Amino acid sequence: MRFRKGIRYPHPPRGKARHPYKLSEAALCARRLNLSRSRLRSGRESFIIRLLIWQAHFLEGPQQSQRDIAYRLGVSPSYVCKIQKQRERGLEALGKGRRATLHDLDHARNGERTLPTNLRRQAVMAK
Repeated sequence: MRFRKGIRYPHPPRGKARHPYKLSEAALCARRLNLSRSRLRSGRESFIIRLLIWQAHFLEGPQQSQRDIAYRLGVSPSYVCKIQKQRERGLEALGKGRRATLHDLDHARNGERTLPTNLRRQAVMAK
């Protein structure tokens, strides 16, 4: 029988594996370590990073390299490139008068690890 493009041939279903998939103890430890290092950004932190990238791209005088911006903000250069390509959204956000500073970014990163506002008030009142 000749091969015909676009026609799917029925294949028998795959059965159970001969041997179970086993990971060494070192591989399991490495996997757990890598998973513990991953950290998801909050929406507020991502928004401030985007604003800072757009500000550096559109507003400041001398153009900074994507590498410098990425190093300052603690993100990858490819992420900076991706955000800079979203010109319309950046101009719209900057046109509304929104600005951010590195202090805002630091507060967004560290401030969320503290107690919520109502619990902070209770702690202050208890003193």
